Amino acid sequence: MLEKARKINIPKRTTIGKKCEDDPEMMYPNPNFLTYFPDAELPAVLEKAKAKYEAEKETLAELIKVRNEIRKEELREAVIKSEHTYAEIMAFIKSTESQEE
Repeated sequence: MLEKARKINIPKRTTIGKKCEDDPEMMYPNPNFLTYFPDAELPAVLEKAKAKYEAEKETLAELIKVRNEIRKEELREAVIKSEHTYAEIMAFIKSTESQEE
């Protein structure tokens, strides 16, 4: 970037990947890498990593669904055991959410 007042260039820095801890000569590229080096060919290892990510993504989505179901069940049990009415509990939850915003 050119700073017109002082007539100097200020370098624009951005991250294009993460250094590989096993091999200091290698890095793991991020989406910015292809922005700055669109013609670069990425190794086949990246395709394998992408496939692994897709497989883990589905598993993670399933785990999140299970966790949410468990939380709903725990909330339901807490409401049943509570001395307060459902309306009082919902009013408390809504007031807490509005305070966080």
